[in-house]
Amino acid sequence: MASAKNQNNPAAARRAKLEEARRKERARERRVRMITIGASVAVVAALVAGGGYLMVQANEKEKKDEQAKTSPVTGERSWDKLTQEHVANKV
Repeated sequence: MASAKNQNNPAAARRAKLEEARRKERARERRVRMITIGASVAVVAALVAGGGYLMVQANEKEKKDEQAKTSPVTGERSWDKLTQEHVANKV
């Protein structure tokens, strides 16, 4: 039911409806803006975390390769009297 005030002044009722519609639209715009900002922050955070992970993995691989270069080879044998002519036949 309409109030007595609104029945007497239809222009005020229109303004009230218009103001209510504007208020709802502002609330919707705020929600959309917050969702957009939240999604953007999540994407940026994921990119930063992924980049950091890739950098750490590359650094670990580099350390592993460097360690492999400096460590001795396992199973390596050496012979004292071995020369280039240790084979009787032509190779």
